[in-house]
Amino acid sequence: MIIALIVIGVIIIGLFIWLLSIDGSYHVKKSMVVNTSKEKAFQLVSDFNTWQAWSPWLCMEPEAKVTISNNGVGIGAVNA
Repeated sequence: MIIALIVIGVIIIGLFIWLLSIDGSYHVKKSMVVNTSKEKAFQLVSDFNTWQAWSPWLCMEPEAKVTISNNGVGIGAVNA
């Protein structure tokens, strides 16, 4: 019994020392190449009326209530 407690204690202390030695900084990057013109991509992103067709969040929750003001295009447009 004592030996088991000593082994568990050594394992816990070893894990603690290992956790202290980890840098803790990391960087995650994900990218995708879209074969379209910059103008076409800008039109899709800048017009809130098109977001329901391509937005991954709205595709996962299609019953979400979406409110678009100022025609959904340009400065002052709001998507809620």
